[in-house]
Amino acid sequence: MKQIEVKGKDAKDFLHRLCAGRVKSLTPGQGARNLLLNGVSRLIAQFDLLCLEEGNFLLFTPAPCADALKEGLEQLHFAENLEIRALSAEGSIVPGVGGGDVVFSWTGERPRWPSPVPGFDFCAWPAPTPEGWEFARIGALFPWPGQDWNANTPALEAGFLDWIDRDKGCYPGQEVVEKSLNLGHPARLLLSFEGTRKLALGPVDLVGGGQGEVTSVAEQAGNYRALARLPWAKREAAPEGWKGTKCQK
Repeated sequence: MKQIEVKGKDAKDFLHRLCAGRVKSLTPGQGARNLLLNGVSRLIAQFDLLCLEEGNFLLFTPAPCADALKEGLEQLHFAENLEIRALSAEGSIVPGVGGGDVVFSWTGERPRWPSPVPGFDFCAWPAPTPEGWEFARIGALFPWPGQDWNANTPALEAGFLDWIDRDKGCYPGQEVVEKSLNLGHPARLLLSFEGTRKLALGPVDLVGGGQGEVTSVAEQAGNYRALARLPWAKREAAPEGWKGTKCQK
């Protein structure tokens, strides 16, 4: 996990215009799950946005999309009074409460806050990824860059609807997101499944016909969990011997 700092007089307004989630309502000590999208709602980066103090924000993002996040922000930084810089310190996932809002506490000089995954927290210092994280992440339908989405994936097809603030107004990709939600639905949905046999990554046949795409698989004590993207019309289906446990709203 990487950290990017956005700091300066115009930092809040700048991030509010670019991020798909909450920014302006955040006060020091608060944060929000957030996204940076391109103009057609394809994903550039997922991150937690922490308001450390007025005009000082920490973006905590998975390593696979850290460079794209920094470059995406820099490309849209013109005359604003702010600085964007990657911090050398890395962050990690550790055992903790998890599953809560992004309200962080301080451990020394480092913030620590709940992840979206029950039983795990995020923290801004290095530590090995704990055993069981991947299994719990899949069960919580927490997508990961490079596995469950890439640069061609629309945000709504990757399970990120809850991360989007639909009341904030314009941001890159907003028109496409709202058109999809107001006039219909995404073409595909990301779902979490459980079963007792291992699934391979890639195409998978569904009960009753049709195909989905398995994007992540993890095993714990002989039980398997998988994330898979299914066509909207097949959202109630599952691979043979598997059951659906969680679906994007």
